[in-house]
Amino acid sequence: MARPGRPDAVFCLNDLIALGFIDGAREVAGLEPQLDYGIAGFDNSQMAAWPAYRLSSIEQPVEGLARETVAAVRRATAGAPMLGTWSCLLPGAFIPRNSLRGQPVRLAWAELQEGRRPADARALGPGVA
Repeated sequence: MARPGRPDAVFCLNDLIALGFIDGAREVAGLEPQLDYGIAGFDNSQMAAWPAYRLSSIEQPVEGLARETVAAVRRATAGAPMLGTWSCLLPGAFIPRNSLRGQPVRLAWAELQEGRRPADARALGPGVA
């Protein structure tokens, strides 16, 4: 992150990785989220809301995941065939905090949450909207 050509934004697999990235960027390069780069995590952990981070995150629908998992196990134990790959799409929620850069990102995510194509899809990066 200290070199020229660094990314504008980072999306991490989960919040813990994102928090580690923030700490590393601060320590190694003196960079701050929102001011120098945008960053978001995935799972909306309690630590994401800590004042030292204020990490934007995608909240997972934990109750829905548990419900669908239990239903799949019940189907399998009842003798239902489990052929191929099973998938389930559940809605998550974007939790904006202070780790993203600029208002266009917040507006674009809000439009996506409403099921609309963002007016400024470029704010989310290539191939997102």
